Amino acid sequence: MADLLVDLGSSRLKWALADDALGPVEAVTWKGRGLKALLDARWGGMTRPARVAASAVAPAPVKEALGEWVRGRWRLEIRFVSATQGWPGLECAYADPARLGADRWAAMVAAHVCYPEGCLVVDCGTAVTLDALAGGRHLGGYILPGVQAMREAVLGETAVEVTEGGEIERWGWGDTTASCLELGIAGAVAALVEASLERLQGEGVCDPTLVITGGQAGSILPLIQVDYRRHDHLVLEGVRLCSRRTLE
Repeated sequence: MADLLVDLGSSRLKWALADDALGPVEAVTWKGRGLKALLDARWGGMTRPARVAASAVAPAPVKEALGEWVRGRWRLEIRFVSATQGWPGLECAYADPARLGADRWAAMVAAHVCYPEGCLVVDCGTAVTLDALAGGRHLGGYILPGVQAMREAVLGETAVEVTEGGEIERWGWGDTTASCLELGIAGAVAALVEASLERLQGEGVCDPTLVITGGQAGSILPLIQVDYRRHDHLVLEGVRLCSRRTLE
């Protein structure tokens, strides 16, 4: 039997079955919907997995509801990923690792395994997170609103009206309200990413690889002017690695 790996984010639920590698990844928005009914519909016909492991940053009641569903359906306890569990050769910058988001830790574990010399991990989701790793040492990072959150803030708190599409393909001057908005938002994120990479390079502690993941990564990639590696499901890969390690 395969393991069920879960990434319960602030608004989205992603999952995949995995043995030695991730299978196809599925995703659905849970926010604003009943989680039990959602799981009944999407997981109700799933064969009982060998184990269930998860990264969860959703509110505690949602995390508990996920655990209750898995327990009631399959009589399994979810193995929740936490930075408190540690990882060989990877040191968390937080004085209290329990306060670091599980998704950030899972992404860092997967990135560290792929790029042990050092990397800047950028996860573009409901929030955008950046974490700097140098030879297994987590130096710290940044958190800022995600692309969609910034867009909603502008449209919800101002009189700006967008009636046309705002897709962007490259840097340039916006010539519609929509393109001005999208370039401004994506450009702000891209600028922080590149400035952070430059800072990490300037500190001389490693030759870092820029690693980008997350469901909204496509919004900023056209504006990234440096080399990068895209890993679409870095958090789930980290969950897989952490889950396997607990069995050793």
